[in-house]
Amino acid sequence: MAKKESSQQASEQQEGKVDRIDNALQKFSDMLIARMEQMKESKWKKGWTDGRTAQFGLPQNLVGRPYTGSNAFLCQIHTTMEHYRMPVYLTIKQIRDAGGMIKKGEHSIPIFKWDLRIKDKDGKKLSESDYRNMTKEEQAECTVRPYLKVYNEWNIDQTNLEEVNKEKYDAILKRFKSEPIKDEVGMYKNEAFDNLLKEQSWVCPIEYEKFNESAFYSPKRDQIVVPSKKQFNISNTPEDVFKDGMEFYGTTIHEMAHSTGHESRLGRDGIVKIDQFGSDQYAKEELVAELTSALIGNAMGFDSRIRENNIAYLQNWIGSLKKDPKFLKSVMSDVNKSSKMVLEHIDEQRRKLGEKALLDGSLDGVEEKNKNEQQLQDLKEEDAKKEVIAKVWPSVNNKITMPSGDILTVDYNKEKDTLEVAYKTSEGEEKVHCTNYDHSQGINQNLGYVWEELSNMKQFQEKETKTEVVLSQGKDYFSSLMETITSTPNSEHTVLSVKTLPELRDYYKGNPNVGAWINQASNKEIIEAGADLLPNLRYSHKEGRSLYNIEAAYSNINALYPDVVDNDAKRQIVHRIKQAEEVVTSYHNNIEEKFGKEFLVEKENMNKVLSRKDYQEQGQTIQLDPKNEKKYFSSYNYFQMESETAEFDKLKDAEDYEGILALAKEYDQGDSMDLEHVETSMTPDYGDDVLIDDENYAVVYNNSVGGTYNLLRKYSENDIREAIERYGMPKTPSYAVKFIDQQMSLEKGVKPLVEISSPEAKAVAKSFREDLTPQFTMPNGKVLDYHYDASDNKVIVGEKLNDGSFIETYAHDYDFALSKAENMSAIYKELSTEYQAKKASEEKKNPREDSNIQTDVVGKAKQIASTGVPMEEAEKKASSIVKEEVHKEHHKQEAEKDKQEKDKANQAAAEEKKEQQEKKEESKEASEATAKALTHAALLVGALSAAKQNEGIWMNKSQKGNAEFINTHTPITAYNNIMMNLNSDANKYKTNVYTYYNPAKENHMPVKQNEKGMEFHWTSWGYQNAMDKDEVITSKQFDKLPDDEKSFYTKHATRVVQNIYNVEQTTMNANNHDAYVELLKTKGSQLSQNEKEQKGKYSSIMKQWKELKGKHPDALLLFRIGDFYEMYKQDAKRGSEVLGITLTKMNGSKDFHLAGFPHQALDTYLPKLIRAGERVAICDQLESKKTVSQGFDAKAILNKAYATAKEVAKQSGMQYERVMVLQDAKYDSKEDKIVVSGMKGEVGNEKMAALYKANDIYRAVVAATGTENRLDRSGRNNLLPEDDAKHEQLVRELAAGVMMARHGLPAILSKENEKLIPYWEREIKENPKLLGIVERDVNNAVETIDNLVAKRKVDYEAIRGQLPGKTMENPSKYSISQDLAKLPNIETKEIVVVKDILRKEADVILPAGASLEVNNEVPGMRKDRITIALKKEGIDDVRFYNAGGSLGLNKPNSYFQGKEVTLNNLKQYELVPHHTLDVEKQAAPKKGVVIKNFQAIKDDNGRYAFFIKPENEPSFSVYPAKEHLNTFYNVIKTDKQAIVHDALAQRYYEMATKHPDTKLDLITPKKVDVDMKLIERPSITSSAQDAKQKLIFATINGQRVQAPINKQQWQKMWLAEDMGAYKRALAAVIFEPMLKKGMEGEQSQQAVSESEKVEIKEKPAPENKVQETVTETHRTGLHM
Repeated sequence: MAKKESSQQASEQQEGKVDRIDNALQKFSDMLIARMEQMKESKWKKGWTDGRTAQFGLPQNLVGRPYTGSNAFLCQIHTTMEHYRMPVYLTIKQIRDAGGMIKKGEHSIPIFKWDLRIKDKDGKKLSESDYRNMTKEEQAECTVRPYLKVYNEWNIDQTNLEEVNKEKYDAILKRFKSEPIKDEVGMYKNEAFDNLLKEQSWVCPIEYEKFNESAFYSPKRDQIVVPSKKQFNISNTPEDVFKDGMEFYGTTIHEMAHSTGHESRLGRDGIVKIDQFGSDQYAKEELVAELTSALIGNAMGFDSRIRENNIAYLQNWIGSLKKDPKFLKSVMSDVNKSSKMVLEHIDEQRRKLGEKALLDGSLDGVEEKNKNEQQLQDLKEEDAKKEVIAKVWPSVNNKITMPSGDILTVDYNKEKDTLEVAYKTSEGEEKVHCTNYDHSQGINQNLGYVWEELSNMKQFQEKETKTEVVLSQGKDYFSSLMETITSTPNSEHTVLSVKTLPELRDYYKGNPNVGAWINQASNKEIIEAGADLLPNLRYSHKEGRSLYNIEAAYSNINALYPDVVDNDAKRQIVHRIKQAEEVVTSYHNNIEEKFGKEFLVEKENMNKVLSRKDYQEQGQTIQLDPKNEKKYFSSYNYFQMESETAEFDKLKDAEDYEGILALAKEYDQGDSMDLEHVETSMTPDYGDDVLIDDENYAVVYNNSVGGTYNLLRKYSENDIREAIERYGMPKTPSYAVKFIDQQMSLEKGVKPLVEISSPEAKAVAKSFREDLTPQFTMPNGKVLDYHYDASDNKVIVGEKLNDGSFIETYAHDYDFALSKAENMSAIYKELSTEYQAKKASEEKKNPREDSNIQTDVVGKAKQIASTGVPMEEAEKKASSIVKEEVHKEHHKQEAEKDKQEKDKANQAAAEEKKEQQEKKEESKEASEATAKALTHAALLVGALSAAKQNEGIWMNKSQKGNAEFINTHTPITAYNNIMMNLNSDANKYKTNVYTYYNPAKENHMPVKQNEKGMEFHWTSWGYQNAMDKDEVITSKQFDKLPDDEKSFYTKHATRVVQNIYNVEQTTMNANNHDAYVELLKTKGSQLSQNEKEQKGKYSSIMKQWKELKGKHPDALLLFRIGDFYEMYKQDAKRGSEVLGITLTKMNGSKDFHLAGFPHQALDTYLPKLIRAGERVAICDQLESKKTVSQGFDAKAILNKAYATAKEVAKQSGMQYERVMVLQDAKYDSKEDKIVVSGMKGEVGNEKMAALYKANDIYRAVVAATGTENRLDRSGRNNLLPEDDAKHEQLVRELAAGVMMARHGLPAILSKENEKLIPYWEREIKENPKLLGIVERDVNNAVETIDNLVAKRKVDYEAIRGQLPGKTMENPSKYSISQDLAKLPNIETKEIVVVKDILRKEADVILPAGASLEVNNEVPGMRKDRITIALKKEGIDDVRFYNAGGSLGLNKPNSYFQGKEVTLNNLKQYELVPHHTLDVEKQAAPKKGVVIKNFQAIKDDNGRYAFFIKPENEPSFSVYPAKEHLNTFYNVIKTDKQAIVHDALAQRYYEMATKHPDTKLDLITPKKVDVDMKLIERPSITSSAQDAKQKLIFATINGQRVQAPINKQQWQKMWLAEDMGAYKRALAAVIFEPMLKKGMEGEQSQQAVSESEKVEIKEKPAPENKVQETVTETHRTGLHM
C-alpha cells in the first residue's frame, strides 16, 4: 500500500514537472507569436528586435554569465517587446541578495536548461563526458533521453535595483553600449566577422567577394555562397545604408547556421535529408537558421531583418506555434547548438583583436567544467613532455663547436622549459645564451637552431680566413643548411616563407657563414646550391617556370640523365636526341592541325603521311598523352586602365603570381565561349608575356602598350566542338574554330559550314588584320571600309553604319600573284571611277546608267535584255540607238545655236554662272588635295588623352607662337585657335602659321601633293528676309536698301567651312627659304630654338656615356635618354642584332652607330640580351626630364594673368581680391568676386609653377563670365546638373588654354579636371553635337574677356538672345534620371533597364566603360546580346543610353510613370534582374496649380509682362527675362506652344509665390482723385464707322460722353477680374479733367457730347466674350 502511494506521488510530481515545462513553452510560444504578429502588421519592415534595443553582447545574468541559444533569443524578444533598456536577468535569490525587490505586477520569463539522462546497457547512469569518450558501437548500446529544466527570471528593469544602487545599474548599462563602426561607404562593419571571412576560419568555405545573385548553402559541396557586401548597398539615406551592412552579416550568419547542420557536424535532418522546398522539414530548418541569425545579430549589436523568402514561413510558424507550442522544443535544441558553434568562431577572432569574447560561460556549467578539465589535461601533457626531455638530456651530446673554435655546452632547464648555453672560462661557466625549447621539433633540430643563433654573434664567428676558402665554405654551408631546413618535418623556419631571390639575399646578407658567398654569387649559383628546395621561392619568367628549371634544361644536363654512363659527351648526345624528339612531336602536332587527328607520321618514312587506320594495321599502337592535348585560348577580360590594373600590378611587383592567377579566376563571370575570338596561341601580339597559367586559365601581360593584363580561359578541342554543336557557328568565327568545324563536317560526311582558307589566304588575312585603318577615302570624300574574307578569297568593300552593321557594296577576287599593295591599288582604281569627284572633264566613259534618257545606254540595254536578249547583244543595240539619238540631237543643237548667241542677257547670266562654277571647281581641287580633313573631335580627344602622360599639358607643349594666317588677315576665333594649335601639335609642325589653298597657290607656295587639310570654321554675317528665308543679302546690299524695306530684314549668320594648311604642308621652305627661316625664328617652337643648347647638352651626355662605358667595358650599356634606352657604337651593333631592332648612323658618321627602344619595353628586351649571353649595365636618367622649355619670363606671365583678371572684374562690376594666402584662384559666385593668390608655392621650379598658376587664374576669369547675369552658360544643353557642371569645366579649360596659347605658352589641365578626361573623351566621341556647343561657349567666353580687357561694352543680353532657350523644366523633375544614372556599374556588370510593356519598348542605361560605341562591347554588357534578351521578353524597340552625359536618359520624372525599372546582369543571352526599382511615387505627377489664363501683355510704357490667372486665385503680372519672352513668341503656332507656355506659366507662378514683391497689377487702371459717383453707365465698344476703333462711353453729370481707347486698354478689359469695375476705373482716368473741372474744362482725349458728333451707336461688349489668342510677333525678340 505504501509503495502504491509512493508511486502515485512520484507520478503526480512528474506530471507537475511536465505541466510546468508545458506552461513555460506556452509562454515562450506566446511571446514569439506576439512578436511575429507585430512584424506582420508592419509588413515585415520590423525585425526581431526592431533595432531599438539591439545592444552589443549576449543577454546576461547579473553575475555576468551570458545566456546562449534559445534562452538568449527569448531574453532579446522579451527586452524588445517590453522596451527594457538592457537584456540583464536575475533569479529571485539574486534580486534579494542585491538588496532589491520585484516591482508590483511584474511577471517572470522561463529560462530553459537542457540536460541528458544517459544509461549504459546495464542501466547505470553515465556523464556526458563518459558518453562522448565511447566508441560509436558502445554509444549505440546506451539509452539517451534529453529533458528540460525551467527557471524563472526577471529583467533588471522589472526590479527596483536602479533606485537601490544606481551606480551599479549605470555601470551594467554602460557595458551594453557600443559605438557603431562604419566602413568607407557608411555600411555597418564588424572587424571580427570580417577577419573570419578573410581567413576562411569557418567550418566550410564562404564565397563572399564575388557578384552572386542570391545567398545559399550547398550541402553537397559544403560551401556557403553570399552576394558581395557591395550588392547589399541599395539604400539612399545614411541610416539605411548603415543597416544595409547589417543585412550582409545577418544573411551570412543565416547561411552559416544552415551549414552547422551538415552530416559531419550536427547532422540536422533539414540539411542531411534534403527535402523539397516548402516542406515541414525545410520550414523547420529555415526557422532554426532565422532564429540563429537573429540571436547572433543582436549579440553583435544589430537587428536582423526578415528575409523575403522566409516571410511565408513566418506566417506558417505562427500557425504551428498556436497549434502546438511543443514544436519549439526541437527547434530550441537546434538553435542552441547552431548559435553556439557560430559564436565560438566569432569569439576566436574577437580574442585575436584583444576584444572580450561573447561567450564567457553557460548556465548548465557542464561545458565550462569540460573546458577546465581540458586545460588541466593540456598542462599535464606539457609537464610529461618536459619530464621526458629532462630524462633523456644527460645522454645527449650537448657540446657544440662554433666557427670561432669555441666549444659551448647546452643544458635543458625543465622548470623554464629552455635551452641554456654556457661558456667555460678559467673562472668557471659563464651563461651566454638562452632560448625556448620547441617540443614540435627533435633534440638535434633544437641544437641546430641554437648553433644558428649563436653563429650570428660576432664573438663566435670565424676570425681570419682567406676569401676563397670562406666563399667555398659558404656555398657548402648554404647547401647543407637548405637541405636540413627543408627536410625537417613540420618545420616552421622563417626562411621557408621567402618568395624571391632578392629577399633570400637580404635574409642571409648578415650571416657570417653565408653572407660573403651569397652577396657575390649569381642567381644561377644560388639556385643550384639548393635554394630551389625552398617551396615558395619563385623567379619571374614568361613560361611561369623557376630559374632553376630553365637553367637545368640548358646547362645542367648531367643532372637530367643520371643513368647515362658517366660521360658528359654522351649525356649531351642524349639531350640532343630528346630535343629532336620534341621537334618531331611538334611536327606531329602540326600535321594533326593541318590534316586532323586521323593522320599520323610513319616512323620508317618521315615524308609519308598515313591515316590512323593504316598506321594501326601495320601493328603500330597509338597513345595520345592528355597532357600534350592541344589547347585553345579565349580572352574573357582585358584590363588596360590604371584603376583596373592596380590590383594586378601590386601582386606583380610582389612577384605573387599565384595571387595573380587567383585574382584572374575571380573575374570569370562564366560567360559562354566566344567562338569569334578563340586563338591557338596565348601570345599572339607583340610584347605578350605569360605571367602564369594552369590547366584552365592563363594571365598574359604586355608592357609594350602601357602594362595590360589579358585574362584567358583554356579550352580543349572537345570544348569547342560542344560549343559549336550547342550554339552553332557565328558569322565571323576565328581561324581555329573554322578548322575544327571543317573536321566535324568531314567526320559527318557533309560540307563544312565555313571553308578553311589556304595557307596563302591565311597569311593575307593576317596582313589585313594588322591594318590600322582599313578604309578607302575616295576622290569625292566618301569613306569605304574593307576587310578580307579568307574563306572566299575576296576583299569586301562597303559602309559601316552607326549601329555596327556592314553593308557590302563591292567584292574583289584577291590575286595571289600580285602583292597586297598591287591588289589594293587595283581595287581603288576600279572604285574611283564610281566615286570620283564630279567633274565634266572626268566623266566615266564606261557604259553606266545615266539620268539623261537619250544617252542612257545601260538603262536601254537593261530594257532590251528584259525581253530575253543576251546582255552583250542588248548593249550593242542600245549603243546604236543612243548614237542615232545623239546624231539627231546634234542637228537640233546646231539649229538653236544662232538663237543662243543673240541672247546677250542670257549670255551675261551664263558668264556669272561660269564664274561661280570656276570657284566651285577650285574648291573641289583643294578638296582633292586634302583627301579627308582631320576631324576636330579626333584632335581634341587625342590632346586630352595625351595630357595624362604630359603632366596635364594638353596644348602647345613646344611653345609655338599664336595661331595666325600668313597670306590673309582672317580673324581667328578662340575655337579655331585651339584646333590650329592641336593640329600643329598632332603633326609636330614647328609653327602655328596657316594658309588657305588658293592664297598659298597665288603666293608661289602651293600645298604639297597628298597633304591633308584641317577644317576652319567661320561665320559670314548678312541679312535675311523675314518673309522669304531663302533670301540672304550682304551688309553692303542691306545698306543700299530704303529705310522702309530694311525693317523686313534681320541679321543672319551663315556657317562657312574651309580647309586650311600649315606652312610646312606647303612648298614655302623650298621656294622662299629665307622667309621660312625667319618665320621659324619669330613664330616657331621654343624647343626648336634651343637646339644649340641641346647639342651642348648632348655632348655632356656622351661624356657621361664614355665615363660609364670605361667602368663597364665588357657590358652592353643601356643609356636612358628621355623615353628611350639607347646603345651606341659597338653596343648598338650587338644589341640590334640580338633584339632585331633598327641600327642607324649618328650625325652622318660612318663609325658611330645608334640603336634604341622605348623604356616601357625594358622587361621584354632585357631577358633576350641576357639569354644571348650579354652582360648588361643600365644607366637611368640622371636628371629630371623638363616638360617644357624654360625660355620665358615667369613674372611677366603672372602679371599679365593678374592684370586680365583685375580688368575683367573692374569692367564687369565684380570684386577682385588678391589674397596673401597660398590657394588656387577661384571665382566666388555668391559674392561675385575673383580671388587670386599672391603667394608663391613650395620651393621648386619657379617657371613651371608660374605656368600652372597662370592657367589657374584664367580658369577663374572664364568661370566669372558664365554667370546667369552674364553669358548664362548653364542649363542650355539638355544635361543633368552634374553633367552640365562637367561641361562647364571643359569650357573653362579650353578657354583658359586659348589665353595661354596666345602668349606662346602651354595649356595645362587642373589636377581635379584630369579626372574628367575619360568622361570628356566619351562625350566628344559619341555626341556629334557637343563640339558645336563647346565652340559656341568657348568663343563667347574668350570674346567677352577680350572686350572687357579692351574696355569695350559687352551686350550680354544680345549674346544670350542668340543662345538656345534654357530648359523650362524644374531640375527636381529629373530626380529619377539622376538616380538611375548612378546605378550602372562596369565592375559588377550591372545595367538599368526601363521597360514599357504596353509599347514593347525598353531603354537600357550602360555604365561609362560600356559606352554607346558599336565596337565597344564589354564582356557581360554586349549590346547585341542585351537586345536579343529583351526581344525574348517581347520588347521590339531597344534604345541604349550612357550613364549620364548628353547621351544619357535625361527624362523628366513623368516619363517613368507606368514603366518597369530593374537593375540587371547579362548572363549569356538572358537578363537576370536582381533589384526592381519602385519609381512610381516619384513618377506620379504632382498636383500643381491650374493656370486658367497666361499671355504676354504691355504695360503703360510699352514694356512686356506675363499675365497669369491661377485657378481660384487673383490674377497678377510679372516682368519676364528677355529670352523667356522670346521663347514665348517663338513657339506660337507650333506643336510646342502648349508645353512651353505651360512650363513658363508654372515657373513664373512659383517664382512669384516665393517672392510676392515681384507680383504686379498691370490690369487695373491707376487711381485718380475724382468722385466715382459722378460716373454712370460706363461701357466700352467698337465704333460703328470703324470696327478697329475702340471707344469708351460714360454719363457724367447727366451728359453722355465718349473717347477712344488704345489696343492695350481694350485687351486688359477682357483680363480684368471685375469687368464693370475696370470700365468705371478706366472712365475715371480718361475723363479725369471733365470730372475735376466740370463742363468748363477741356474734355479729355477730345471728348465731345453726343449732340455735337455724328450719331454713334453703342455696341456694348458682351461680358462673356472669350479673349482672342495673341498672335502679334515681337520683332525685337527675334534672335538666332
